Amino acid sequence: MSKQIISSLDTKENNNTNNLLTLIVILMFMFLNQGKVIFGANISIADFFLISASLYLIFKNKILLPFLPTLYFLIVSVFVLYNTVFLIPYKFMVNPGLSDVLEDYIKLIIVFIYFIIGYTLANLGLIEKAVKWYSIFGLLIGIIGVIFTILNLNLFSEILFVYAPRFNGLMNDPNYFSIIQVSVFVYFS
Repeated sequence: MSKQIISSLDTKENNNTNNLLTLIVILMFMFLNQGKVIFGANISIADFFLISASLYLIFKNKILLPFLPTLYFLIVSVFVLYNTVFLIPYKFMVNPGLSDVLEDYIKLIIVFIYFIIGYTLANLGLIEKAVKWYSIFGLLIGIIGVIFTILNLNLFSEILFVYAPRFNGLMNDPNYFSIIQVSVFVYFS
């Protein structure tokens, strides 16, 4: 009898933690449709959920590091840092600033973390839900843009139409927003 109670409590705890991870992942993917330049870097609300998902997966010991992609990332990192810090200053007498090197390398690390989280989510069976909500949120933003354009509404125009007639959604780059809308179209088609 006590084994059944303990098993039931373990199952309930697993469901609650899986629900929390699912919520974090859904919010992360939804906010991939948003981005702003802050302190000279493209930052999205999704980045904060990326950190939450990473910490959660590390804490629950569920994060997966595939060997070959991780090795590739390390090789690229060594190559990029060696060339930037040693080879280019020596050969071309150009000294890139340390802050610029770190800023660009941090961007590379963030892309790798997104890859690792995506890889882990695919192995946990959560990638379908994530892509679904990414697409739904992207579609909603696209529909808002169509409605605002057709009805010539100026509501939120300083946020949604930063580049005059070009609708950029919640992004700071209308071209990147277009790519997101194409990926949403692919999901629904």
